[in-house]
Amino acid sequence: MPVFHALTNADIQFTVFSDGKLAQSILEKAGQSFTAIKKFGELSLNNGLPKIFVSSLSTHGDSIGAVALMKMNGVPTFGYQTMWGSFTAAWMKVAQPDFMFILDNEFAHHDVLTHWSVIADYPESNIFPFGSPDLEVATRLDMQSAKNGVYMALDIQTYTKVVTYFGEKKWSGVVAQQLVNALNTIGFDGLLVMRPHPAMLAGNYPEEQLAWDRALNQRGPFSISAYNSRISTLDLIAASKVVTGISSTTLLQCAAMKPAAENSNISILFPDTGAAWFEQSSGGLFDKPPLVDLGASFAATNAAELEHALRTGLNSGLDLESFPIAGATDKIVAKLLEHLR
Repeated sequence: MPVFHALTNADIQFTVFSDGKLAQSILEKAGQSFTAIKKFGELSLNNGLPKIFVSSLSTHGDSIGAVALMKMNGVPTFGYQTMWGSFTAAWMKVAQPDFMFILDNEFAHHDVLTHWSVIADYPESNIFPFGSPDLEVATRLDMQSAKNGVYMALDIQTYTKVVTYFGEKKWSGVVAQQLVNALNTIGFDGLLVMRPHPAMLAGNYPEEQLAWDRALNQRGPFSISAYNSRISTLDLIAASKVVTGISSTTLLQCAAMKPAAENSNISILFPDTGAAWFEQSSGGLFDKPPLVDLGASFAATNAAELEHALRTGLNSGLDLESFPIAGATDKIVAKLLEHLR
């Protein structure tokens, strides 16, 4: 969205295509106009070819075909990878964009450059480590205002310690139960907020809902709050003492807020659940989330480690690296404008 706004301010005409209800819902809430299509294969060229084509790489299937279509017609294509991208392996094999935007940090220079320039024989000169506009927004958040809004929406006192769990598409319910068990063991008496993955909210993973509901219904010395659409994700992260998940983008957002936000984040990676899902979702390219490799998230691989991380995070805080992001939007827009002139 920050890039869309910057292009609009630069008086550049562009069209946003969306092939899913989730993306369309996000665009509608942000007030961004778009063209809804069932499949990117329906992409209409009746009005002529665009000068450039930009697509996220955290997707698969139809958008890969759209990039291939544009390349066949000589249109410069740009891929935008916010982190590792669930379907990077598929992109490497089928439709490599002409240019790549990636995060500007050690992760990008090591992992992404390695996989794209070595495994996919991709020219390193076409990879631009410019950062992430979405994460840039997180760094500019008014932390105190965000916290106050969350406390009011949840009707809790400002001294209440909040732990947030962000689910994913698979294993979310089982991992949530692992978290609830650990919180019970350490005697947590604050509030656990459980936010499901948007795809789960859309009803795409009914089998996950059963395990999720079981976790919600577990009772201990603490309260559990279900999804609250009135609270934005970034505000909830800012108000949380500890943010947890498997390898959710929200953990990356939490790391990007440091040191302004005094919170910790934990990747719950028990071997047969969270770790197995991450390995599957990353296409086997990584054995653990890059955020863990960077020291910006604590990896809890068993119950004892999770209990220790929660105790430390809720008290003194975990000693984690920050994840600085700056100037991403301006750099990306400037590079796009070079190809539009």
